Amino acid sequence: MALACYGKEKGDQFGARAYGFSNGKGRFSAGLRSQDPSRGYSTAKEAIVLESSRPMISSKGPQFAFHHRFHPETAKMGSVSPDHRTFTKEQYMGRLSVITEDRVHKEGIQRYVIQFCSGELSNADGVGFIFSNKLPCPKNIQKIVSIFANKTGRLCMRAFEEVVRSEITVKPLELGDWIELEMDLENGFATFTVWPVDGSIPSSATLNFGSALNSIRRVPSIPECLSGYMAVVVTHTDVPV
Repeated sequence: MALACYGKEKGDQFGARAYGFSNGKGRFSAGLRSQDPSRGYSTAKEAIVLESSRPMISSKGPQFAFHHRFHPETAKMGSVSPDHRTFTKEQYMGRLSVITEDRVHKEGIQRYVIQFCSGELSNADGVGFIFSNKLPCPKNIQKIVSIFANKTGRLCMRAFEEVVRSEITVKPLELGDWIELEMDLENGFATFTVWPVDGSIPSSATLNFGSALNSIRRVPSIPECLSGYMAVVVTHTDVPV
């Protein structure tokens, strides 16, 4: 897995947004605000079900920097490069391994660009963000609260044992794609963008995880703060990230 991450504090704005919230039926309903490039401003419409695998306005590719690194504990599950920015799973074949970064973020906008380089992806693999104020993360995936995009490209939220799947999707994840995650911890939005390995038009979708978290805080132990860290789920061995 290759991690090419970058972070920024306050001030960025999204070009496109899907506002999601739990409707109590195991799904999210949503509205979409999409930028009109010919007018230079955003127009809004409401949608009961939103399929937002849509092309981005700009297709120049993701931006890369060097602000984030994998947690030292990842070395227990495989090999890590000296700069802790590339990981290859070598242990626990067929079991879900949660690989995280090494810092908890509590404010601002954090951006990550992640790539599954080779090997075989499983349907359980994906990229996301765990809501927690401490590291390392729990070994049991059913003890975490997170937002993530799975292999099929569907945006989901996990609250311990429960997984709520939204109607919001991006392109299904493939080996070699760059998966960009932008976490706006100030306003409660997560934007997932998939930049296809073949250079075709990327797709992007945004979920209002602030609203979604509020809707599930009836569950005991749901964190109140919007702090956390990037996480990747890998099932098979010999998958570099």
